[in-house]
Amino acid sequence: MADVNWFFRKGWLAGNSLSEDEIPSDPAIPLLRELLDASAMKPHLEEALRLSDPTAPKRVLNQRVASVAYRPGRECRVNYCVEVAHRRMQTTEQCLIYAKSISIKRARLREDNDRGGGRGRGLNVAESRQPSHFPLDQGQTNVSVFPNDLRLTGLREFVQPSDFCAVADKTLCSRGLKTQNPEPGQNLMQIVSYRPERHCLIRIPTQQIDGDLSSKQSTFARLYRDDRGAKVFQIMKLLWQNGGRKTDGQNQPEPLAYDHKRQILYQSEISGRPLAELTDQHNFLEDIGRTGRMLADFHGCQINQPGEYPRRSGSNQIRWLAKNARGLKRVSPRLGTRLQILADRLHASIPLDEPAFQAIIHGDFSLNQVLAGGGRAGLIDLDDACIGDLHADIGTCLARMYSSIASPALRHKASEVLLDHYQSAKTHKLEQDRIDWHCALALTRLGLSRLSQLRSGWRKQTEHFFDLAHSLTSR
Repeated sequence: MADVNWFFRKGWLAGNSLSEDEIPSDPAIPLLRELLDASAMKPHLEEALRLSDPTAPKRVLNQRVASVAYRPGRECRVNYCVEVAHRRMQTTEQCLIYAKSISIKRARLREDNDRGGGRGRGLNVAESRQPSHFPLDQGQTNVSVFPNDLRLTGLREFVQPSDFCAVADKTLCSRGLKTQNPEPGQNLMQIVSYRPERHCLIRIPTQQIDGDLSSKQSTFARLYRDDRGAKVFQIMKLLWQNGGRKTDGQNQPEPLAYDHKRQILYQSEISGRPLAELTDQHNFLEDIGRTGRMLADFHGCQINQPGEYPRRSGSNQIRWLAKNARGLKRVSPRLGTRLQILADRLHASIPLDEPAFQAIIHGDFSLNQVLAGGGRAGLIDLDDACIGDLHADIGTCLARMYSSIASPALRHKASEVLLDHYQSAKTHKLEQDRIDWHCALALTRLGLSRLSQLRSGWRKQTEHFFDLAHSLTSR
């Protein structure tokens, strides 16, 4: 099995606990309160472990909620960090378990669809009752032990070193690479990130096929639940061909290969740390300047067949906000009403599509998506890349600075440096009204993300970001 310990050091062990008044009352998801209580879930976690491997009895020693993805009135997915004791071998290990609960309405629609012999969105009831998944409340909630995943059907093979290395070698050989052979008992594969039912990122050691030990390097492999990785691969190639190599202050990851059959994207590793973690460094503003120029270069990538890429428009974003406002009113009528007001304000001032401003955009741009170090910057996580207004990336980055840069003075200066260096590399002059609109939209989404993650103090944080968005829409 691939090493998950490195992944735990990335934050899962921190845990996530809510006070009694912070747990939403959502009648559409009856088990929500139990899902958010790791102690109450212990018997279900143990049963899921037993069903996932009946030949190796295990006992849960400790469990905690690691992270939450909650959509009011629709679904909630809770990830648990669990310390497990093997009863026969008398050893302990850490494992990943997630539980997902969908609304009563969605569960009934899915069941009706299954009875009719069709296949709607998501997994059907028959599949959800496989031995590797433990169903609760007639299939409305499922508990799964890593690497069993309801959507990432190839994940089990993906994390078995012997199986995966054979698969990876077939794909990487065209680039002159092969996976390194570990010593007996040694496991070099590391789980870097895992979003249940979305994707899994693994770091694997590789080397040149005809090279010596000095050719050792690391390659990242990301498994997707659908063919999204193919689009990401194409955009990465655009960026690489546009000068993303180690030149002019940039150090972009090289797209190595894409396995269409297994939906796995391979890319090179780049050095550096997320720029959001470097705010106390003396050269932070220099890295911000490089980031501005890098983003301008990214937006300047030539698109040969724009019809192949998804598009993002302001009107689609407003419809998404309005839909979330209806769901939010179920658990907090006051916040739901505030969100609807913000959606109406944004709709009233939505900028018109301007062909000159249409470009490939990152779609989720922030300082966390930039790896900086050694005088270079690299752009990562292109899963949401699409064609849209280039002001969207700038506005989103400025909004995210409110959560990544504590000092107002440094945040203001970083915003100025980012805009100045971006503008110096572009021929079209940026429009402040468009930046403000997209910044307000991103701040609104940030407020919603605090609810989605259900972290301690989420109500106050949601209010805070809604206030910031309101101030921009009131200008």
